[in-house]
Amino acid sequence: PPDLNNIVWSNNQNAHSINVDQPGNYYYTAVDSHACSVASDTITVHQKVSPELDLFGLNKTSVCMGQVMVLHASSDPGVIITWLPGSVVADSLKVSAPGEYEAIALKNGCLISDSIAVMQASAPLVTFADTSITSCCQNVKVTPVVSGAATYTWSDSSTNSFAMLTHSGIYSVTVLSNAGCSASGSVNFNKVCIDAHATADPDSLNVESTTQLNVNTSYVSPLVYQWFPAVGLNNSAISNPVAAPKNSSTYTVIVHDSISGCFDTSSIDLVVLYNASFGVPNAFTPNNDGNNDTWHIVNQGGLVTVQTVQIFDRWGEPVFDSERDRSIEWDGYYQGKLQAMGNYVFNVKLKINASGQEKYLHGNIALIW
Repeated sequence: PPDLNNIVWSNNQNAHSINVDQPGNYYYTAVDSHACSVASDTITVHQKVSPELDLFGLNKTSVCMGQVMVLHASSDPGVIITWLPGSVVADSLKVSAPGEYEAIALKNGCLISDSIAVMQASAPLVTFADTSITSCCQNVKVTPVVSGAATYTWSDSSTNSFAMLTHSGIYSVTVLSNAGCSASGSVNFNKVCIDAHATADPDSLNVESTTQLNVNTSYVSPLVYQWFPAVGLNNSAISNPVAAPKNSSTYTVIVHDSISGCFDTSSIDLVVLYNASFGVPNAFTPNNDGNNDTWHIVNQGGLVTVQTVQIFDRWGEPVFDSERDRSIEWDGYYQGKLQAMGNYVFNVKLKINASGQEKYLHGNIALIW
């Protein structure tokens, strides 16, 4: 009461109010102006537990440019955290800008604060010399130009500073700086493998016959074809021309992708068989009965050209010479006389018309009356 002249506390302080910093029981005795003890009372002071708060042990001190970091405060149960600036009440705070951030912790009416200075950290830079690469069926090694990187992680899980591009697709890399900042980049890889394979059906044929050429590829794109030699082909600029070669030949096709500029080649060997049909009689009867009256090469279909014919008797006398006698058929006469019956020797030179190949024939014939 204000009219009391003297108040004595149990800690020997004389005042209407006192400050204490220890828990315990505190009592006072009041004396009036007549020195009479007129009042007394006791109060118990309890110890309150202050909240725990530590920012530096839980947080990074830099924020990456263009990224967000999270500041964490004490997780002590029952603590109310208020962040400044902004007066955000939460256990954590997302920040994207550098600056001074303060956390005020309240528990049991007790306040404690802590602050942290967040610095600006630069993110690494990632660039590629070319972000779109086309390769003609070759693997490509790419190394990005990176500043401030400590680690690399590629989309194929490799951790090298470079990547080997082996299949078509997008290859991306994420780089991380020592400050924990990250950046990404990517390159688009197009691997063009035409894989041309030429075939012929059949690959062995008789002269004057045809065969079907074809080229298969594993790449789908607008393709341009060129076969060579073009001789003997019905069209040298398609994937499946028809060939009619006169000689055994090798046909090569160039397959060109008009978009990427890549190309591939393939070849096929064709074997031409010169099965020219001709016959060599082994006897004749020059008796003017209209059957086998002359000896000559039987040329079916005109596939050969008889160039020279020589026939000799058993003493080696040339009884017939196509150049001398201006004929390729022998009627059995020499110098106007029918020759004796018996065996004669012939030499024949002829040419296969389709190929120009020359052949030499030698053998015996019988002249029979």
